[in-house]
Amino acid sequence: MDKSLDLNNFHEMTDGDSELEQALFAEFITSCNSGIETLRQCLAARDSEKWTRTVHALKGISLNLGAIRLGELLKTAQTAGGSEKSLGAIISEFDLVRNYLKSMGTAQAGSEGVR
Repeated sequence: MDKSLDLNNFHEMTDGDSELEQALFAEFITSCNSGIETLRQCLAARDSEKWTRTVHALKGISLNLGAIRLGELLKTAQTAGGSEKSLGAIISEFDLVRNYLKSMGTAQAGSEGVR
């Protein structure tokens, strides 16, 4: 997936436990879906403090999973503040990661993209 997702460290952290990995993938998807909805609300309410907290949390879980590009986008969004453009980039990259996880057979990755 060319810098979007590097699962080497993730596999090492889970000691190759595929059941644990599937559970963590599912939690990642759920957390990102929820976080992206929160970011939409932050933009609408112009709540920069909550935006910063939310992108910080999403950055952490993304980097722990190995979603490098998504983590970098979130890091930029954390320092630059909220915008429709940054949210669009975050959603696009999240959809790429989610679709990749789905292609790996991660049933919990779901079939719908973030809207």
